[in-house]
Formats: sequence, structure tokens, C-alpha cells
Amino acid sequence: MKKLMVVLIPFCLCGCYIQSINPFCSEEMKTELPRIHGEWKSLVQLGKNSSDREIDPWKFTADRIETYDEHNVFSELETTYFKIGDAYFMDFIAGDPFPIRRKVGNIYWSAGVTFVHSLCRIRFPDDNRMIIIPLNPEWFVEQMKSGNPLMDFARRDMESGLVSLASTEQWVEFIKSRMDDPDVFNDKYKFEFERITDKREDASGA
Repeated sequence: MKKLMVVLIPFCLCGCYIQSINPFCSEEMKTELPRIHGEWKSLVQLGKNSSDREIDPWKFTADRIETYDEHNVFSELETTYFKIGDAYFMDFIAGDPFPIRRKVGNIYWSAGVTFVHSLCRIRFPDDNRMIIIPLNPEWFVEQMKSGNPLMDFARRDMESGLVSLASTEQWVEFIKSRMDDPDVFNDKYKFEFERITDKREDASGA
């Protein structure tokens, strides 16, 4: 089964997270990814079990994600899918606020309102399971401490997160070289989902 990767809004990991001013894909890399469309039950958020909480399903479409945090606060994200080799990705930013549902967006939305980008890896163990793994901020901090930061950062505050100045091209090369590195994509902060509905089937009347 081919691997899937996704760019996600920062997740406030240990008080530190990785952001980028520049997007992770160029125009010609954009593609469609109907496989991810549908509703997914949240089983794990930030490495913590969420299956016993009353969290609404996350809804994935061609260009939107409806997210719900551990307190079931809603926010919408705007997405763009793209492809590098056999790996698929998704770049997204905060979507429009929905005051009719909630007065304040959740952490996934609010962390992206400055239009920064973040990267996560997504795996499908089978057709009904999905795992999302963010970039590991601890690894980047260790690289900076060792004098090998790999790329320039506009913000280097370990408490509020790192903001990269790397170009799209630099990020693409980084992803290609580190996509299978468990230190870079570490399951310690993973998200896990179980499919509830498949909107491809809904659309076909199946």
C-alpha cells in the first residue's frame, strides 16, 4: 500500500511546534485525493486516547477538513493535496471562522490564522484506519542545540514554536530525505482515526 503524508496545522506539541511561512508544494504538484474523503472517528489526539470522549467525527472533503479537538470545539481548515513520487500530502491553513457553531476556534485553527504551514505524515493501515503523525519538534530543537539547524528560522522560541524561512523547494528536498525517519515523524504525538462514512460511496448512492 502506498504511503500518504499530510501537511497539518501545528498541534502545540510540548509547547513547541514547527511552522513554515512558505507552502510545502508548488502549483504543478497539486492533485486530488478522494480516498481521504468522508467522516473519521477520532481515536487518538496528540498521542492520547480520545475514543472514550464524545468528539464529533472529523470530516475530510476535497478542500476542507472539519476538526474537533479533545473538548469538541469545532474549526474548519482549508486544504490542498499534492504529490511527491508515490507519497501524497496535504497543505492547509485556517479556514473561515464559524461563530454560529463556536465563538472561538480550536487549537488546530487558531495556530494557523497567521497563514503558516505545518507538516504531518498520514498512514492508512487499512481502508478504515488513518494515522496522522506531526513533525517532531524535539528533533528540530536537538538539531539547533547541536549547531545543525538544517534551515533558517524566523522565530526560534522553544515555548511558542519555530517558524521556518525555508523555501518550498528546500522543504520538498527535506521531506524526500527524511520521510521514513522515525525521529522526524514520531508516533509519540500521533492522531488516529477510524472511518465512519465514505463520501465517495455516498455520492454514488451506494
